[in-house]
Amino acid sequence: MNLYANDLYMEDIYYVAGLDIFWDKLRDKSIMLSGATGLIGSFLVDVILEKNCLDGLNCTIYALGRDEEKAKARFSKFAKDSHLIFIPYDVKQPFMKEDIGMIDYVLHLASNTHPIQYSTDPIGTITTNIIGLQNMLDFAVAHNATRFAFASSNEIYGENRGDVEFFDESYCGFINSNTMRAGYPESKRCGEALCQAYKAQKCLQTVDKVRGSRLGFFYIKDPESPLFSGLSGSFLV
Repeated sequence: MNLYANDLYMEDIYYVAGLDIFWDKLRDKSIMLSGATGLIGSFLVDVILEKNCLDGLNCTIYALGRDEEKAKARFSKFAKDSHLIFIPYDVKQPFMKEDIGMIDYVLHLASNTHPIQYSTDPIGTITTNIIGLQNMLDFAVAHNATRFAFASSNEIYGENRGDVEFFDESYCGFINSNTMRAGYPESKRCGEALCQAYKAQKCLQTVDKVRGSRLGFFYIKDPESPLFSGLSGSFLV
């Protein structure tokens, strides 16, 4: 499916690229993001590369993903764009790239996000959110990143205990850790704690509360996926 031929998708890309936000923070900067071919990651890649074309933003993206052929097909519009550098990589493996200097912003977006994935790959779900996160954090520290963003989830709040109608970010609901599905919210909770640890011990500026409640995650149907999460606006710099 070529999303670049979809008028509605491109309308969204141009809309976000035209927003009056702090684009100058990305001017002449570099971004590395995991999960580049996922829904959130690929949308961010498209918006920033389109902004490069429209306004000369000159922002370089290092896109990480496991499937190079999928990435080539997904980002076909920018196949010859020097601002897009795809690196085949599984975040669960240690990440060493001596040929890359300083990276300004690092985003960890890779994650299993569907209940089917929780049940078919529970180990991968947990390790991507914890080991994968640590690998990306270590890379950010080694390459002097200005800021690190971890895409968490509103599922970290757990189930409402019935004591409040609405809850804020300090709320801690119930999660039954003895279920297969618990690996996702529990590992996201652990991931947020790990970001705080790197902030305290490694002096890495982290944004670890990037959750559905802030970004507006929702669920939509797609011909290539049974169900996946979407994004309706925010920025992380």
